[in-house]
Amino acid sequence: MISSVRNFVLVITATIAICAPVHAQRKPSEVLLVYNAASPISTAVAKDYEAKRHIKNVVAVQCIDSAVKTENETISIGDYTAQIADPVSRYLAKHKKIDFIVLTKGVPVRIRDGETGEREGGQGPMMPSLDSYLAAIDYPRIPGALKANLAGSGTVGTGWVNRYYHTSEPFSHAKFGGYLVTRLDGYTQADAMGLVTQALEAESGVGKGDILFDIQPDFGLGDKTKFPLAIPSLNVTEEEPWGDWFGDMLRMNDILEASGVHHSTDLTQKFIGNKTDLLGYFSYGSNDSHYDGDAYQSLRFAPGSMVDTAVSTGARTFLPTSGGQSLIADLIAHGATCIQGYAGEPILDGISSPTIDLTHYLSGYTMAESFYAATKYIGWEGVCVGDPLCRPYAGRTLVVPTLAASFTDSHGGLKTEDCRESGRNVGSISQGDSLSYAGVDFTRKTEFIVRTASGGPGGAIELHLDTPRGKLIGTCAAPPTGDWQAWTTQTCRLTAKVKGVHTLCLVCTGGDGNLFNVEWLALRE
Repeated sequence: MISSVRNFVLVITATIAICAPVHAQRKPSEVLLVYNAASPISTAVAKDYEAKRHIKNVVAVQCIDSAVKTENETISIGDYTAQIADPVSRYLAKHKKIDFIVLTKGVPVRIRDGETGEREGGQGPMMPSLDSYLAAIDYPRIPGALKANLAGSGTVGTGWVNRYYHTSEPFSHAKFGGYLVTRLDGYTQADAMGLVTQALEAESGVGKGDILFDIQPDFGLGDKTKFPLAIPSLNVTEEEPWGDWFGDMLRMNDILEASGVHHSTDLTQKFIGNKTDLLGYFSYGSNDSHYDGDAYQSLRFAPGSMVDTAVSTGARTFLPTSGGQSLIADLIAHGATCIQGYAGEPILDGISSPTIDLTHYLSGYTMAESFYAATKYIGWEGVCVGDPLCRPYAGRTLVVPTLAASFTDSHGGLKTEDCRESGRNVGSISQGDSLSYAGVDFTRKTEFIVRTASGGPGGAIELHLDTPRGKLIGTCAAPPTGDWQAWTTQTCRLTAKVKGVHTLCLVCTGGDGNLFNVEWLALRE
């Protein structure tokens, strides 16, 4: 079995570097709307979505109304099967083109006694989120579908290895199996309906808000060079270190920086609040060792925003409550358009990858495709909230920077060293030292971007083609920053048009002694 999952992982990881822009809009005919006819709120939210998105595929189920009280947010496996899974399965059997399923407020959040899911208290019945369980509804019948045993943070359980994880192509049930299940939910009917309104507004034009990564250095930073992670095995006995999720954020931070996408990354201990018009937000929520509830409640979001908080039970309820961990329902009430939370302990391995979330979303994938491609396990604890068709970005091309320490050749006394921003940088750079990077595609590239730091005099970087003495195609400043780990990003225009693949050579110039450090570099159209 271990060799099987390794083969599977090799297939899915080999397909992704950065997503190619997606231009095709997903269709309402690919969506199945499922609502609870026994719930007035569920019915109202469904009718609203049906009208706004012109949905034709609709299944009304009859089950306990989770919009009424917290106890109703959990449904037994028997009732789930008879009241939800069976009618949905019958509809899907006759409608083969469905890829997305939308649940509305009033449909329960979790299942008691599932065949997968985390064990309540580490030893009780398996309690998966209903959404994630439904997403894997046909996995038991798919040849080669794999289950993983998962343990960490005081829990154990079983989840399906998500066949769509770490892919870079649009989702289809026919190819991958399963379905991308989201829900329209929140504290109120208005909150649930607002998710669709915000999605539609974003699709008519996204604002210029910030994507915020709130990193808590107490947990460590993780090595950003290894993200996104592959699925390690079918028997996870130890949770990923908490700092790993921050390494993932830092990886995405570099991609956004190189791509010119507005963002902020906070590396202080302070829990950040009082931010408005956020287009993205990733933090540890109340798991942050310096969590500030007032700061959390002060966050406000713009239409089209994407959010995840690595909080074990952030989606445990969509009803007002007190105590316990921070809830994603608060952020929905404050305008978050697309958000993932967890009905029970997912362990860090089960949290979505910020790098995959955002690279997909910003490249033109729907929110559902983005969150599911970023999540390793289904039939597990994830709850994806929002309109699955939400797709405000029409195929933006993102830039993946090259780590300076990955040079293919070098000359001079330069060295690699640990970088404060995670990973390794190139340091001890003197006049005339050079770095070469083979296999660089210059097609349509017009700009060079480089991240440098200098506690010395600084200098400049000459860009040469094929050899350090080759054609000069640009020069970029590397100014003093006051510290060898105080990083700044510099951009310069290429002075010559270059076609095809070449070796890019960086020749470092300046005065005496060490000049500057280099963390990463990139070319941009």
